[in-house]
Amino acid sequence: MRVLVIDDNQQIAEIVASILISQGHDVSTFHDSVRTISEIRQKDWDLVVTDMYMPDCDGFDILREVRHSHAPSPVIVMSGGERIRGGFDPLHCARELGAAAVLRKPFCKRDLLDAVRRVKMSAHRVAKEMA
Repeated sequence: MRVLVIDDNQQIAEIVASILISQGHDVSTFHDSVRTISEIRQKDWDLVVTDMYMPDCDGFDILREVRHSHAPSPVIVMSGGERIRGGFDPLHCARELGAAAVLRKPFCKRDLLDAVRRVKMSAHRVAKEMA
């Protein structure tokens, strides 16, 4: 799969990328939201893995951009942020807005690979139903 990994923390992006590369995926990482938005608009991705909280944009912005792109991709949203006042859970909201999966940081390799596997199975099932 062609996977776009977005995280303002370069170390986290590289760890996620290395795990996905070890499974045979073609991975690109981005830390800059302006370049990321451009990539989403210009290229087709099989999967987008994004952090929730970044300086210039957030996971909600990425979800919205992917949903409006010419070839929408499934999105896995990850966050280390705790629940905010009033019980607001950004990962729950991301799921409600269409994220295919969510991961609360820190997560282990198995959690990431399980999420990717579930997304692939879901995409395969949808493609099969459409055929």
